[in-house]
Amino acid sequence: EPTNHLDLRAALWLTEYLQRWKKTLIVVSHDRDFLNDVTTDIVHVHDQQLQQYRGNFESFESSYLQRRTEANREYEKYQKALKQAKASGTSDKQKKLDRQQELKQNKQNKQQRKRGQDMGGDEDANQPRAPRKWNDYSVKFHFPEPTDI
Repeated sequence: EPTNHLDLRAALWLTEYLQRWKKTLIVVSHDRDFLNDVTTDIVHVHDQQLQQYRGNFESFESSYLQRRTEANREYEKYQKALKQAKASGTSDKQKKLDRQQELKQNKQNKQQRKRGQDMGGDEDANQPRAPRKWNDYSVKFHFPEPTDI
């Protein structure tokens, strides 16, 4: 939290200084304005993979929301097609659906490699997989009760 104990002048000076910084810098802050002013790229961990987003914090939020919406839409579409294939009782539709998903996954992998977004380096990423529902992780802390003094 670089701006927590700074007055306005010092925070403005730090923002201006970091905007001119030419090297990589890792910043942890809850100050959205500071993050918008300072960041040019954001690396986010999701599903044990690193995803790179270009731009400031606001553009990260909109890109993240868009990616999440698209993933959930793909999941719903896949589930609907899977139910239809199971209801019709034909395995040909299931094979066709799996093949379409495999082709789509290969296309996405190529696009990610082209853009340099896939930073996970996982060999399993090349394996076709069914779309999954987007799950945001949550962290829970449990603290023991303090003893009496």
